[in-house]
Amino acid sequence: PGLLLMSGDAHLAELNAMDCGGPLIHEFTSSGLTHSLGGFPLQLLATFALWIKPQQYLLEPTFFGRNFAELNVEVDEDGRPSVTARLFDLDSKAIVFERHLERLPSDKVQRLAQCSAIHGVSAYDMLLRAMALVLGPAFACLLLQLSLQRRCRAKKRHVALFQ
Repeated sequence: PGLLLMSGDAHLAELNAMDCGGPLIHEFTSSGLTHSLGGFPLQLLATFALWIKPQQYLLEPTFFGRNFAELNVEVDEDGRPSVTARLFDLDSKAIVFERHLERLPSDKVQRLAQCSAIHGVSAYDMLLRAMALVLGPAFACLLLQLSLQRRCRAKKRHVALFQ
């Protein structure tokens, strides 16, 4: 399966993979047994932050609830390891995701740079998408606010004429 990095203390869970021309590198983050970013204000802020931060290596959607992970490592008769990663929702005990960590076929790996995301979307493209998602609604709100201010000023002038 390549190299597997385990991380935590982020109060969320996610699975990332990167191809640097050699073995596939996986990073599995699982944390949040006692604390998480789940819930209205924190999850909204974290989701916004992840829109801005490029997520080009993400294999599974980020999970914000309390969670724990499990790795199942099996070795076949020829000595080749096989690893399955599972993420569990601590509250419901349901499996959030389960993924077999294996070397992807070369036709699925796009080498855009020395190290690239396995789905081939660059960090720059991810940032542009995030900016469009964030700035699009913000620009629409600004236009709406300007339109409402004009209407309020027009109503004040109209009222002043009749006083």
